[in-house]
Amino acid sequence: MSSNNSLRLNLIHNVKNEMKDPNGWVFQDMFFREGDSLTPLDYPNTGLTVDNIYNGSFTGISFTDFVTGDNPSFRVSFSNEQVHQPDPTLSLTADSLNADVRMTIDSDKPIVQRSRNSEQYEEPYLIDSAGNKLTLDVMPIENSVFSYKLSYTKNNPPVSPETEYTLVIPEGYFITGYAQDVPEFRQTLTTEKFLGLTFLEYYALDNDRCVSNSFAASDNSYGRIELFADSRKAEFTEYNLSGKAVFRNTFDMPDALGEEETPLSCRVFRLNDGNYAMCITTGVTNYFIKIDRYGKALSEIFTLGDDAVDIYIQNVSRIEFEPYKNGICKLMKSSGDRSAVLLTIDFENAPKITPVNYFEAYFPLDSNSYLRRQFIEDDIHLYLNNSSDEVVADILLDDSFMGAYTENGNIKILFKHTEMTADHKSVRSYYFAIYDSSGSLLAKEVLSDSAAENLNNYYTNSIVGTDNGYYLSYNEWGSKETKVYVFDSDWNMLGEIKADSKTTLLFTGNSGIVIRSLKVAADDVPSFSVSRLSLVEPEIIPTPVLGDANGDGKVNISDVTAIQLKLAQYDVPDLNELAADIDGSGLNVNDATLIQKYLAEIDTEYTIGEKVE
Repeated sequence: MSSNNSLRLNLIHNVKNEMKDPNGWVFQDMFFREGDSLTPLDYPNTGLTVDNIYNGSFTGISFTDFVTGDNPSFRVSFSNEQVHQPDPTLSLTADSLNADVRMTIDSDKPIVQRSRNSEQYEEPYLIDSAGNKLTLDVMPIENSVFSYKLSYTKNNPPVSPETEYTLVIPEGYFITGYAQDVPEFRQTLTTEKFLGLTFLEYYALDNDRCVSNSFAASDNSYGRIELFADSRKAEFTEYNLSGKAVFRNTFDMPDALGEEETPLSCRVFRLNDGNYAMCITTGVTNYFIKIDRYGKALSEIFTLGDDAVDIYIQNVSRIEFEPYKNGICKLMKSSGDRSAVLLTIDFENAPKITPVNYFEAYFPLDSNSYLRRQFIEDDIHLYLNNSSDEVVADILLDDSFMGAYTENGNIKILFKHTEMTADHKSVRSYYFAIYDSSGSLLAKEVLSDSAAENLNNYYTNSIVGTDNGYYLSYNEWGSKETKVYVFDSDWNMLGEIKADSKTTLLFTGNSGIVIRSLKVAADDVPSFSVSRLSLVEPEIIPTPVLGDANGDGKVNISDVTAIQLKLAQYDVPDLNELAADIDGSGLNVNDATLIQKYLAEIDTEYTIGEKVE
């Protein structure tokens, strides 16, 4: 009576009278009654269960003519005539057809997934007009062999909005009684209107290199730094918003790293002055240094190990640093003893550790200022701090803080104001309070009623403002998932994306860069998928022309001069080393010689004058 689950059905089981109560619990009549039968064609049937699935070997046994009452009986018969169970009828219900595709496939007869070890049967997939396949995940619904959940939550390639796809469940992926293949199922569907992701690239990690996070390299590009342990070299690569490399430069790792130390992780952030903060973590300590895009050191190297914070909190090596205070900092919390510290570094002073209240919250504005929210008795204060940790302004919060960002040197803070009407209904309005760098209130910008209505259903604790709209993000207390809501400049909702704990978000210009952790199935190598989320069609930096070292759009003697100046260790700010490195071996005098041969119309084996591949 009690061991009949959906995947291993015993003979004494009857689902005809299955019902559910309002709480979702399943009640089943477990006994056979008059009028019931148990044959090779019923559900359940007399097939022997194998491999933990219902479908099994044909027995030919039938139980019929059930009689109940004081003298119960039934008839048993046998036939060796093989039977073919009727093919099931499948139907599809679309639960979600936005960036996350979620569907339910239902069958009028019991079906199960064929053993996943059977490589000859293909997984269900979506196929677009170009023939690209998007492989689906399939999960059985608990306590049912009639329904399965199909989903596509990957972004390589991403699902496009308002696009027609064909769902294909290949023949033999599902099987019915006696291991009979369920025929192929196809259905056309069209995705909804939503703000889609554009897949850019993916990169994998290996044992010979350490790859940094992706970071904003300029106002409309992103970058990445790779550290090569064997050569003690580092490589800075900048990408445009189509994922094409537009700048590459190789430089030496900081001298402070010991010869036996191997970089385990690297974090890089762009600062307000256009340079970069870099943190390299080894098995010994953390190294902090400020560099330019060519890898030139702009500060001394600071170090910080576990011992420095042991009295406050443990495991500094697992910290992911964030940029503000003209450097990098991180609020570290330990749930065990409710301790918290703020770790900061400004590249002019040694790392500074400040014990803080566990319930404080910090909001980076730029690399010169940040906000600190603190509860004092019954009041909530929002402090504006400068790069010296001095309180510039104390803002007593009467309204709910929803995020802040800087614009034209001023600070814009989004607030939500709530009032109760006479009939005890809450009415919410929204406004930006604009402050200058000294904390003086300059103006209030009240959002329109339509904007307030659009915002009313969303929570946020971070905002990124652009020329064409806003990115609002929200992370619920205790949740590993971040939701990003995207609005245009009139506060019309454009769409949302969900970012789990394995997703990194950064914003550059009108685009958001979404980096998701994944694994290459072939060799299970940890890797990252990079996609773009754009408010507008991005202005793309053109792919450079090989030989155009100074970026003026043509190859001439000026490019030779630029390379020679760089090799002589002069500062050449407009030099594009990706275009200048003709032979791909790193910038050297041979590159200048090859350009000179090209200008003299002497054949070389390189595609000088054409776009860099």
